[in-house]
Amino acid sequence: MKLAIYDNQDDLCDTLEVATSRPDQVPAMSIMADRIWQVLRRRGQLSISGLAREIGAPRDYVMEGLGWLGCEGRITVHEEARVRVVTLRPQEYSVE
Repeated sequence: MKLAIYDNQDDLCDTLEVATSRPDQVPAMSIMADRIWQVLRRRGQLSISGLAREIGAPRDYVMEGLGWLGCEGRITVHEEARVRVVTLRPQEYSVE
């Protein structure tokens, strides 16, 4: 299955090959990405473990959602004291 992703910043993620026998997995990743986006918009920044706790989802699902958001260019990830911290890019805060 192929999923087209349109990005105004670059062509890094024109098409994402989704290798799964479960077509319902793609919408689930999209829903997880939306949950992550909402939490980060409200909280500002969190560690990956903190996101998993806040959302109440397994870390693997959170990582899928982060991959989705990263591919769209909506997040940044940096390390602070050996912990990966996720934040939304500044333009994401101005979205109504």
